[in-house]
Amino acid sequence: MINLFFLVHDHFGARTYGDELLSYFSEIKSICVYKVFLGSQQYREYTIISKGGITEIHLPPVLIDHRSLEKYSDRCLDLMDPLLVGKENLIFHLNYATQVKLGVKVRERYGSKLIYTLHFLPDYFSFAENEGINKLEIRLDVLELDVIREADRVICVTKFAQNTICKFCHVPEDKIVAIHNGFGKIDDRNNISDVKKNTLKRVLGFDEEEQLILFVGALEERKGLKFLTRAFNNLSKHYMKVRLVIVGNGNFADVFNHAKGCWGKITLTGKISSEEVYLLYQIATLGVIPSIYEQCSYVALEMMKHGLPVVVAAAPGLRELYTNGENALVVQLQKGNVDLMKLELNEEKLVEALTIVLNDNALLEKLSKNARSRWEQFYTVENMGDATFMQYKKLLK
Repeated sequence: MINLFFLVHDHFGARTYGDELLSYFSEIKSICVYKVFLGSQQYREYTIISKGGITEIHLPPVLIDHRSLEKYSDRCLDLMDPLLVGKENLIFHLNYATQVKLGVKVRERYGSKLIYTLHFLPDYFSFAENEGINKLEIRLDVLELDVIREADRVICVTKFAQNTICKFCHVPEDKIVAIHNGFGKIDDRNNISDVKKNTLKRVLGFDEEEQLILFVGALEERKGLKFLTRAFNNLSKHYMKVRLVIVGNGNFADVFNHAKGCWGKITLTGKISSEEVYLLYQIATLGVIPSIYEQCSYVALEMMKHGLPVVVAAAPGLRELYTNGENALVVQLQKGNVDLMKLELNEEKLVEALTIVLNDNALLEKLSKNARSRWEQFYTVENMGDATFMQYKKLLK
């Protein structure tokens, strides 16, 4: 029996990663799953509860900084000691750099193996990859470097991240593995008729004749929203029945400041439920992912699962998911601010790609079919779960 203590990182894609992976492991009889919330926002005292075959451990939040992480980790393990003492085949799966102190201490006390999933990389690594730069001054957080070096195995969610860590952080290649994120199980595809699609459009307040371009994600600089908004501003001057739907919270100024002239053709939903997002996937004409930096995007996997044709930026992580002309149209990135090592998305090329897709129903169908097929082959939760389970077993051997 593997005793898995999975430390949650409650942040966007890392949160979805944990939910998906643990839903998979909860159905495997040879794994006992503990879901650990450090600094839990749900309970003010140490709390243990069972949910759906998973034991949740909530450790109360306290005001800590990097200097007091060690003391906080000791106290957490004191509380968890009855769950850990005498346990065999212990694995602590870390998902955030600040969890490294607890990981090191649990290995010292109980002989646990440590796995760390690296969910994020600074954007200057994408610049280096795009421009073929082989020497960099590493600006990773000290704790990030610590957890990479202390972990028995590091899981990167892209091959790009795997290669980057090996090259620039001088970590042995046999310590790092790339396992792409996974989302959802293969089931009957929810194809809907044009009649139902038009009904859904009306229910959600859209014109039946509108072609909907869908963006989903945090409204922040790295998502490339300003490039998309400026491109859409140009596109909308030539297409009367096109609408940009932006789902997510964040810096709305990046939209308003670049959308003068097409405000009436943009819908901002703010943060909405997953069920409502899935409805938008079913009625949208295409999705767009203009990120200048991205790893293995869960939005991309959701769009793939729903067979939504997409136009994407050629960020290093996204290039692993998409092949231009096969399951997406891919728009190249270019140098932006060289001093800050920033990339930009060429707005003219983005307009060109959007125009091509909107005017070619056969291409839309091809991209949709191939996106769904690629998801089924590589990016289900079973793919991710099987590969991660294999790493657990290798470590314990």
